[in-house]
Amino acid sequence: MTGRFVPRPIRPNGITEINGWRLKHYEITLDGSPISKQIAAAVNTTLNRALPPAAGDVQVGFVIIHHGAEQIWALADLWRCDIVYQHTFYADLNQPTEFAPVQPGGPTACVWELTVHAHERDAFVKHILNPLDGPHVDHYLADTIAVGTPTPNE
Repeated sequence: MTGRFVPRPIRPNGITEINGWRLKHYEITLDGSPISKQIAAAVNTTLNRALPPAAGDVQVGFVIIHHGAEQIWALADLWRCDIVYQHTFYADLNQPTEFAPVQPGGPTACVWELTVHAHERDAFVKHILNPLDGPHVDHYLADTIAVGTPTPNE
């Protein structure tokens, strides 16, 4: 570790469909700049090859692309019933479009990505698990989190 925690900007970036899953997309970067189109395209190609076909009544999840200080991470989280199944990939900064799966026992999420996970857990309970009249998939997909650029001295 190199010092105190500094929040990183988190930005929702639309919804996409991959293998029947409707996925919210999030971006996390060091300085708030958008993820490059080349990296986003490489992540989508990787997920199209790696994610299983959608299953179950509610076919939703979320993707986090995190351009960090040491690597680029892509986390795809798929909801099945009340459990999230995470598929994690990484790319080296010098080859940012070459994603490989993280091996079992490897890292799953960092403190910045867990901000999104916490929000998504609460949104899933609120819009999918708790409504008396059944899941509200569109409400879930519309419920996102954004975290701005921190101000100095925060």
